[in-house]
Amino acid sequence: SRIIIKTKSDEFEIISPLSSEHTLNSLILSVAAASAIGLSPAEIIKPASQIDNNMLRQKYISVGPFKIYDDSYNSSPDAVITDLRMLKEKEKSFSALIGDMLELGDKSEELHELVGKECAKNKAVKLYAFGEFAKSIEKGALSEGMDKKNIFINTDLSRPEITAFQIKESYENERILIKASHSVNISRVT
Repeated sequence: SRIIIKTKSDEFEIISPLSSEHTLNSLILSVAAASAIGLSPAEIIKPASQIDNNMLRQKYISVGPFKIYDDSYNSSPDAVITDLRMLKEKEKSFSALIGDMLELGDKSEELHELVGKECAKNKAVKLYAFGEFAKSIEKGALSEGMDKKNIFINTDLSRPEITAFQIKESYENERILIKASHSVNISRVT
């Protein structure tokens, strides 16, 4: 991504390997803070340009024939929705493997349902819901018109191989977003 930064006294450019809106917004806020405390453009540009996807766990990877956008380190409804929108814009087609988002309190079911709705609204080809709230995610996707045959659920967190098999059997060369709270350890599916 190419970012043009304009401050009261300077204008400079940062080239970043980051691509998702929420990480770029965080980078821009960090640059603003660095500028506000008096760092020069030279002191800001180099470290800001060196932040890479591996540091933030957002990366495009391949596992055998599978093309994956792995943003599995942590999750919230806003982060999932941002990733869905980004993939809708950048990819010809994509599917989503969404695991439980934790620490949402009494709104957990409602927020998982919202994420399911957003999967459908953003035209995910398939939805793989993994975890205790998989049925809530499915409910949301169905309410927005996603075809049930393109939704795969697995409520058993101790059996990631079920979800891996679902992906293996239904994969059609689309990019797959992987997103869940860290403690779900959704990388076990990949």
